[in-house]
Amino acid sequence: MRILLADDDELVLESIKTALELRGFHVTEASDGEEALEKYSQGKQWDLVILDLVMPERDGESVLNEIKRSNPTAKVMVISGAGKTRSYRFLKTFPDVEFLPKPFTTPRLLSAVDRFRY
Repeated sequence: MRILLADDDELVLESIKTALELRGFHVTEASDGEEALEKYSQGKQWDLVILDLVMPERDGESVLNEIKRSNPTAKVMVISGAGKTRSYRFLKTFPDVEFLPKPFTTPRLLSAVDRFRY
């Protein structure tokens, strides 16, 4: 499974990447929204995109809108420590997008990712 992971917090990025790679996933990382869009549009077939909602350059909301505009069936999970109210309100427009609030445990992350495998 090929996963594009975007988060501006280096510690979070490395923690998630390590957990996913230990599970056998292939992970490409991006440290901000602009980099995430650049990597997304490079022609690779992503099985899942994991986006932090709050990032510099372009936030997760903007990145998600762009990804869904170019590929309405893209599988996306949004992770965020931002307020749940803001996140839930925005994500109502994307019922197929999973939301995983930070902080989360590795088992919770892996369980959420596993739901995208089938």
